[in-house]
Amino acid sequence: MKQAVVVRSDYYFVVFAAFAVFVFGVTVMLSVTVFAPQRVAVCFALPFAPPLGTVPVKVATPPLTVADKPYVFIFGCDEIQMGFYRAGKFWAIENFGIEPDIIVFGKALTNGLNPLSGVWAREELIAPNVFPPGSTHSTFSSNTLGTAVALENVRMMEEGNYEEITQRKGAYFLAHLHDLKRKYPKIIGDVDGMGMALRIELCQADGCTPDRELTDKIFAEGMKGDLDVRGKKMGLVLDVGGYYKNVFTLAPSFEMTTEEIDLSCEMLEMLFRRCAPDRM
Repeated sequence: MKQAVVVRSDYYFVVFAAFAVFVFGVTVMLSVTVFAPQRVAVCFALPFAPPLGTVPVKVATPPLTVADKPYVFIFGCDEIQMGFYRAGKFWAIENFGIEPDIIVFGKALTNGLNPLSGVWAREELIAPNVFPPGSTHSTFSSNTLGTAVALENVRMMEEGNYEEITQRKGAYFLAHLHDLKRKYPKIIGDVDGMGMALRIELCQADGCTPDRELTDKIFAEGMKGDLDVRGKKMGLVLDVGGYYKNVFTLAPSFEMTTEEIDLSCEMLEMLFRRCAPDRM
């Protein structure tokens, strides 16, 4: 049985116009050059997306088949957010045992220093006879600075053993979040994550109803920078996501130390006590 990804969320998936045009273009190109006269269906998906408040779940499912019809199904994986060890593997999709036909990537490729993105695909989908020179266009194509930064960035990631680092630190961070959830069941409805991509879902006292008001309050209090922590005044910058805007999405630096993880969870607990004293 193959593995598929199911996301527990009622977030509405929005395909932006530019990305939709890209997928349409890939489909047309493959239909004309590779699989003609068969019909081609191309599906692009994120492995999972903590910023949207989603939770990754593995389920067993039979392979997709279309009986007696000349269809070709191409699966593309969007690794722009979760790629390059963010989810504990070089590609986040590796966590699910799925081998995509196409991977699109960017952002962390150059660590934010230069705009660059890329596409990987199986040879028969992207060979020169399929995509010859001049068949595609990009504003940042032939970007020598971005390419140099990307190559050095990937080299450093390989030398740093970031698969082990992100899995170990992510598990340590997530264990702390689970401790907070057990300690404050009237504040935290759920915590989850993979590698260094983590999420905290805030709910009302029933442990289920999304609590956007408390989320906003904790965010604002953290930004004040007036928490008394270990003899210093500190603040905590949090990112809010999720369909109901009640999820703190955490994507910390891979170089974050265990001491800094302890400190961040300590400050988060202080914010809980300050903003929701009636739920202790």
